[in-house]
Amino acid sequence: MGVAGAAIATDISQLVSCVLSLRFLMRVEDDYRVTAKEVRVHKKMAVRIIKVGLPTGIQNMVISLSNVLVQVSVNGYGAAAMAGFAAYMKVDGFNILPVLSFGMAATTFVGQNFGAGKIDRVKKGTFVTLGMCIVYTILTGILLLAFQDPIMHLFTGDETVIAYGKICMLYFCPFYWMLGILQGLAGTVRGTGKSVPPMVVLLISLCLFRIAWIQFALPLFRGHRGRAAGLPGVLGCGCSVDGALRLEGQMDAAPGINFINRTHPIPRWKCILYKK
Repeated sequence: MGVAGAAIATDISQLVSCVLSLRFLMRVEDDYRVTAKEVRVHKKMAVRIIKVGLPTGIQNMVISLSNVLVQVSVNGYGAAAMAGFAAYMKVDGFNILPVLSFGMAATTFVGQNFGAGKIDRVKKGTFVTLGMCIVYTILTGILLLAFQDPIMHLFTGDETVIAYGKICMLYFCPFYWMLGILQGLAGTVRGTGKSVPPMVVLLISLCLFRIAWIQFALPLFRGHRGRAAGLPGVLGCGCSVDGALRLEGQMDAAPGINFINRTHPIPRWKCILYKK
């Protein structure tokens, strides 16, 4: 069935995953059990979810669009470059997806502790998240570089395609630790209830900077390496802006502040209020 078969298999796997997840949630005997008769829209909660989730969704959508633009520019170098870049992007998930998961976990952890006024735990959780992201990306980067030849041979036997894929690895893998910092800080700031600043940072670094690189810096390079060389600049830009946002005072409130009664004049955007 070719490409159609792969698409159908993907749809079936997602449907099975959805059904099994709902089955588990409807049978579990815990507080988060889902009861079909009680499923309805809670207006206030829905608004809060949209305020946090919509900017993240827009961010991922625009970043995907920028990836398409990069792929289009790569296609100009021919079928071999296109195939090599596409093959590496499959391997790319081993670095990116776990880092995204660390960021989402940081959002949950920070949200709970920030709302409870435990700023010391928020800061500790931030550093632990960054440490895990950096260590993971460095280790996986080393492994991917060490076994780049057999890894690329899993996708194709064409040596030209493999060479292009290895060029991507050479420029991408050593710098994924910056992606870990970028996503870790973004997840932390998002946990404070502010999802717009991380969205803006990621759009500037992963989208606008990338497009600007293709338009203005790429002509200074020769060949496919110019596109791959843009990633360190992209991640460096994001880390700098995200770090500045973090240092600006997103979580600089002193521990022990009463977030419910507002006994300390902290700007509203720096805390999440929980009404009892």
